[in-house]
Amino acid sequence: MGNDVGAAERRKRKVQFSDNAIVTLEVTDQFAARCRFGTVEEANSAAARFLGVAQLEGLLGRSLLDFIADDYRPVIQELLDLHVVELDPIPLMIHTPDGKSREAEIKIHPARELGDGSAIVTLRDLAAQTRAAMQARRMDALFRSLVDNAMHMICRCHGERVVYINSSGRDLIGLSPDDGEANWPIWTFFDEPYRSLFHEDLSALLDETGIVPVRFRRIDGSAIDVQVRITRLPDEDNDIEFMLEARDITGQNKAVSALRAMNDSLERRVAERTSELNIQKGFLERLLTAMPNPVWWKGLDGRYLGFNNAFATLLNADSDTWVGRSIEDVAPGDHVALSKARDEQALNGPPIAYEMELQAGDGKRQFLVNKTAWLNERQQPAGLIGVMVDISRQKDLENELRRLATTDALTGTFNRRHFMEQAAEMVAVARRHHRAASVMMLDIDHFKRINDTYGHPVGDLAIKALATTCMGALRGSDILGRLGGEEFAICLPETDLTGCRILAERMREAVAAICVEADGHQVRFTASIGIAGLEEADHSVDIVLARADQALYRAKNGGRNRVVADRDA
Repeated sequence: MGNDVGAAERRKRKVQFSDNAIVTLEVTDQFAARCRFGTVEEANSAAARFLGVAQLEGLLGRSLLDFIADDYRPVIQELLDLHVVELDPIPLMIHTPDGKSREAEIKIHPARELGDGSAIVTLRDLAAQTRAAMQARRMDALFRSLVDNAMHMICRCHGERVVYINSSGRDLIGLSPDDGEANWPIWTFFDEPYRSLFHEDLSALLDETGIVPVRFRRIDGSAIDVQVRITRLPDEDNDIEFMLEARDITGQNKAVSALRAMNDSLERRVAERTSELNIQKGFLERLLTAMPNPVWWKGLDGRYLGFNNAFATLLNADSDTWVGRSIEDVAPGDHVALSKARDEQALNGPPIAYEMELQAGDGKRQFLVNKTAWLNERQQPAGLIGVMVDISRQKDLENELRRLATTDALTGTFNRRHFMEQAAEMVAVARRHHRAASVMMLDIDHFKRINDTYGHPVGDLAIKALATTCMGALRGSDILGRLGGEEFAICLPETDLTGCRILAERMREAVAAICVEADGHQVRFTASIGIAGLEEADHSVDIVLARADQALYRAKNGGRNRVVADRDA
C-alpha cells in the first residue's frame, strides 16, 4: 500500500524522471544520484565531492549504504528497495572514506520509469546550527517511519483500550478509514476462547511472556492465526500501558501444513515418480487442449511444434499438415512476411501483441495475436508461443459506436456534425481541383400540420420516408444529412447547378408521391428545395449552404413544392 500511495502522491506533484535526469541535476551543488536497488549507477559531480570521493568513478557501482551509518541502514535499505515510500526528507549520518562524519537529509524518489528498483536520491548537508533540532526530529521521524510502515501490527494500549494502531494493524483486523481513530477494547481483536478470557482478566494477557500463538477475529468475522508479543510500557501514573505486536501466520501455518502434506505425499509416491510426471505432462496437454483461445508453439527455426484444439478448429489444421512445417508451407502469402517479422521481434525482445485479419471457415475474423519467447534452462530463447484472441465482436462494437456517433438515429442519414465535416471536405476537394459541386436544402412543407393532425409518430414516419426517398435517388459519392427536424441537406460532388436542378426536380416529384399510412389515413406531403452551386468566392461550405437555404426560403414563400436556385430571378 505504501508504494501505491507514494506513486499517487508523486503523480499528483507531477514528479517524473527521464533518462537524462542526472544531466538535468548536474546544475545543482547538492548530491544527486540514480540508484538501482541501492547501487549507484549515475551521479552528478557534486555527489563525489559530498562523499569525499576523489573521482566520480570511485562512487559508481558502489552501494549507497556503504556511506550510511549502521543505525540508519535498515530504514534506508527499505526505502532504496522501494518497499516503503517516504516523501519527506529523512535525516541521517554519512560516513566518508576519509573517516569523517556529517549529518545530512536524504530524499529517495521512486523512479520506476527508469527501470525496476530505480530511484533518484538527493542528499543535503545540515548546517551545524540546526543539528540539535534535527536530532530530535530525526529520531522521531525514524521511529514514526519504523512504526507506521512496519509490516506487522503494532498497538499501544492504555488499560484495555487501544489508543494507537498502525496501518498494518488496521489492515490485519480489517478496519476501514470510516472506522475512525483507535478506541477499541483490545480483547475485541481476539477470537474465542481468548476473547472471553482476556475480557474477564486482562492480566492473563499481560502476564504472557515471549511470543504467543493465538487467533484474531477480523471485522468481517473471519479468523486468522497470529503471533503476539506483549511489552509493558513505563507509566508515571501507575496506569496499565503496554504495546501489542502481532504477526499474521495464517499463510505460514497453511504453508507448513501444505509442506507437511506434500512431504508425506512425495514419500508415498517415490515409486510412482515416472508415472506421475507423465500424468502432469498429460494434464498440461489437456489444459492447452481445453483453452478456448487458439494456441501454438514453434521452434527457433520457425517450424510448428504443436497447437491446441482451438487452433486446429479455427484453421482446419492437423498435425500431419502443420507440425514440422513453417508458416510459408501452410499460410497464405500475405500473412507470411508480417508473421515472420513479428516472430523475430518477439524472439529478440519482450512479448508483443498485434492485430491481424484472418480468413476462417465462417468468414473473415479479427484477432489479437500475442507472441512471447519461451526460454531454455540457460534462460535463452528456445522457441515461440502464440496465443490468439478473437476480437471480431469488439471490432464490430467499435464500428457500431462509430456509426452511432455519425448517424442520425431516426433516418440513418449522417447527423448534422458528421454531414458538415463531410461537406466541408467535399468543398475543399472541389476548390483544390477546380471541380463543380452543388448543394440542396430540403424541407417538408407544412410539417407542423402533420404533427398537429396525426401526431409526432406519423411525423417521424414522414421524415423517414423522405430520407429513404432521397437516398434512393443519390449516388454513392453524394452526401445526405439531417440538419434537424424535417430539414435535410445534400452535397453533390462533380455536379453543376443544371445537374443539381434536374436531380432536385426528380426528388421533389418522388417526395410528392410518398404516402404514409396512419390509423387508416393516407398522409401525403410535399417538399420545397433550395439549390446552389459552388462558386469561386465560396471559401467554405457554410457560404454555399447559406445560399441554398435562402433559395429554400424563397421556395417556401413562392408557394412550396418547388425547386428554387439561389441564382433564379
